[in-house]
Amino acid sequence: MINQEKRVTRNNQKAVNAIGKIIPFLSAMIVVVAPALAAEKQASWSDQTTQISYKEYFDLLIATKFQNLNPAEPISIEFVPNTSADDALIFIVRPVVTPDFDLTDESSQKGDILNNFRSNINKQATSQLAFGRKLMNEKSVLTRWPRATVERNLAIRFVKADNARETVAITTGGKTVFEKSEIAAETALLKPRTGELWVE
Repeated sequence: MINQEKRVTRNNQKAVNAIGKIIPFLSAMIVVVAPALAAEKQASWSDQTTQISYKEYFDLLIATKFQNLNPAEPISIEFVPNTSADDALIFIVRPVVTPDFDLTDESSQKGDILNNFRSNINKQATSQLAFGRKLMNEKSVLTRWPRATVERNLAIRFVKADNARETVAITTGGKTVFEKSEIAAETALLKPRTGELWVE
């Protein structure tokens, strides 16, 4: 009985000694690993993904990519998601200074002024279409909006600088129209797609 008690005591002592050796090792591991885990957690915060809507994504993309080369002439550019990707729209509203006469008057005295005015609008439209094509060809856009084209998904409304309710030209389908009847026809198609963004 005494021998058995001695063996139990020796075993207990060995266990205590083993634990005594392990504790410093574990303490050292905690000292080394804890800061590393904290650093990993801190470093990985910026690598975590976050969910945003397509509208939020394209609003952010347009804000970072679009440059108004003439800040004196404000321009509005909005992404309109609508109910499907095919019907989604990049909608641009560009105020322009217009000649002080009927823009359908093509008489000889006013023809040159009108031609210069329309030429300027065509240049602006060409620039915005080029921006749209470049944007839609970006890899990040192709994965989210693969069927987008400027002909189907980009429209520009040119309005009078002193009256944003009056449309003087519209670029849609990749071409710009100036005639009142054509503007009216394109307006009827665009208003449902632009909603409250179409000011009238």
